[in-house]
Amino acid sequence: MASIADRIDISILPDNAANLLIDFYDFLVEKYSKSKEESKNKIESDKKFEEFISESIEVEEIIIPPRDEIHERKS
Repeated sequence: MASIADRIDISILPDNAANLLIDFYDFLVEKYSKSKEESKNKIESDKKFEEFISESIEVEEIIIPPRDEIHERKS
């Protein structure tokens, strides 16, 4: 595959336009390289959550407080 320098001739652009094009290209490279890393991290996080949720949690006793205590306002 040809490199970007082989496909785009920025020398025909004014300096300001060439700099904007280079900045935009850098922005896209940074944005999409982060997306790959973030999606890899999300997949790893999802796997850890699936492992956690698949294991049962044992409790000795479930205590449900009375409704009045739950909604009691403290000053």
